[in-house]
Amino acid sequence: MKINPFGTGSARIAERQRAMERQMSAMAATIRALETRVAELSQLLSAQESASAQAATPEAAPAERTQPEVVAAITAAATAFLGKAARVRSARLLHGASNGGGWAQQGRVTVHTSHNLRRKG
Repeated sequence: MKINPFGTGSARIAERQRAMERQMSAMAATIRALETRVAELSQLLSAQESASAQAATPEAAPAERTQPEVVAAITAAATAFLGKAARVRSARLLHGASNGGGWAQQGRVTVHTSHNLRRKG
């Protein structure tokens, strides 16, 4: 006669079923908590996006147009360089070039000095 160390078959099945029900209940509680947290984070994200959209919207910033004399000078320079008539379709002033220009200039210096030029002689 064999002795089953886990008890009778139906008792073992009932115990496993209770354990599984406890695990399912715990998972359901975790899912509800996660759904609540996702809803909170979604509301927070929406609030941040609307705040950043309002901050990014320029408040009646006047559109600066390039002066016709500057466009004419650029067109004349392009025509002289190309040797044929050139047409400038658009020109605009880049703001902030002087503020970050130091970094750009240093980058150019680094690139130019990285070339290995040999002197002939």
